[in-house]
Amino acid sequence: MCGISFYCSSITHYADELDLSLDRIYHRGPDSQGVLIEDCGKFSIGIGHNRLSIIDLSIAASQPMISLSSTIIAFNGEVYNFKQLRSDLKKNGAVFNSSSDTEVVLQLFDNMELNLLECLVGFFLLFY
Repeated sequence: MCGISFYCSSITHYADELDLSLDRIYHRGPDSQGVLIEDCGKFSIGIGHNRLSIIDLSIAASQPMISLSSTIIAFNGEVYNFKQLRSDLKKNGAVFNSSSDTEVVLQLFDNMELNLLECLVGFFLLFY
C-alpha cells in the first residue's frame, strides 16, 4: 500500500524532513512520489505521498491530488464501490481527469464533506 507523510507547523517549513520521511517509506509506494507544501494562514502544511499504482497507472492519478475547489487529498486504501460512485457522480455532472478511486473520493468530499464516509465501502486512510 502507499505511504503518506504529513506535517503541520506554525513555525517553519519542513520540506527536507518531509522528503526524508518519504525516502524512509519508499518501499510502500515505489511507482511515484508527490509532495505538496502550502501556506494556510499561520500554518505551513506539507503532505507527501509515495504511490503504489494499482487502479490507474497514469500521472493523472498522482497524489496529493487537488480538486477544483482546492481540496487536497492523500489517500491510501481501496474503495470497492468506487465505479458505482463514479457513475453516480458523472450522472450529476462530475468530470474526471483519471480513472482512480482517489479522484472519486475527492469529488465525493467536495459534494458531501465527511458524509461521504457513509457511501464508501472498503478500507482506507484519508487525510483531507
